[in-house]
Amino acid sequence: MISGSGFEASLGAIAPGQSITVDVYPSGESGLDVSFAAKGQDYSYGPQDYFEGGGSYKVSATVNQDLTVAVSSEISL
Repeated sequence: MISGSGFEASLGAIAPGQSITVDVYPSGESGLDVSFAAKGQDYSYGPQDYFEGGGSYKVSATVNQDLTVAVSSEISL
């Protein structure tokens, strides 16, 4: 599950090494919240990085082997 200012998206099951792309439309300034279940436990990470609604941002979230999450964003021209 990912969420932020004015949006929420359930991504379903994602296998190790797999990637998924989803379009979201934040209602203003936002960070990305990421939550998931793995190895029988629930994980939740609060807002990371920065992007805006109405912009052309590409935001990437990676779940690392130690189950931490890295989020980065860049504006696309």
